[in-house]
Amino acid sequence: GNAGEAAARAATAAVRAPLGSAAINGSQALALRQRVLSLPPGDTLLAMDNPNPADRTAAAVFYFQVGSTVGAEGLAEVAALELLVTLVQAQVFAVLRMEEHLGYIAGMRAYRAWGAQAVVVYVQSDVAAPDYVDERLEALIPRLGADLRDTSAEALDSAREALLANYDTRDVDQSDQTARIWGELEMHECRFDRYAELRAAVRRVSLEDLS
Repeated sequence: GNAGEAAARAATAAVRAPLGSAAINGSQALALRQRVLSLPPGDTLLAMDNPNPADRTAAAVFYFQVGSTVGAEGLAEVAALELLVTLVQAQVFAVLRMEEHLGYIAGMRAYRAWGAQAVVVYVQSDVAAPDYVDERLEALIPRLGADLRDTSAEALDSAREALLANYDTRDVDQSDQTARIWGELEMHECRFDRYAELRAAVRRVSLEDLS
């Protein structure tokens, strides 16, 4: 909301450049509302100044693309990713928000769109510079990996049951059901029994699948 048209266009161009995103013509645009790109191996860094110099807020986001959501194999990858996030997201918040006091918004979530999925780790801060937030996020990743390797079977089963309980709270009312069905249509996946399938897939996930 703080960016004018010129700043918004500049930000869009900065995002497109490292991804190699080509423009789509008019006929393609009519049939294609959204698209995702498979990120090349390696690191891509995008940094930009806050469009409002009076606002001291900074933010950093790490995006790790980790596979597909398509087909039976994709369903297994979705189950593994959602169980991973359930297992470690409380630790991510505790480290970034409570231990290092990096900012008022911090966490981890799973992201899924148009056949691709990712883990997103994020911090929004009014007390630390973006470079420092980026440095602390970099330090967090190997720490999470080490802790994951030490995870007990009991901790994994506890996270599994929490995720399954979360699935059981879906479709509380008609608006929830409508949003779920519309999401399947919008993503062109049409897996209307997704959560029944995910329950079975989550029960099959092992610690080796997460590490």
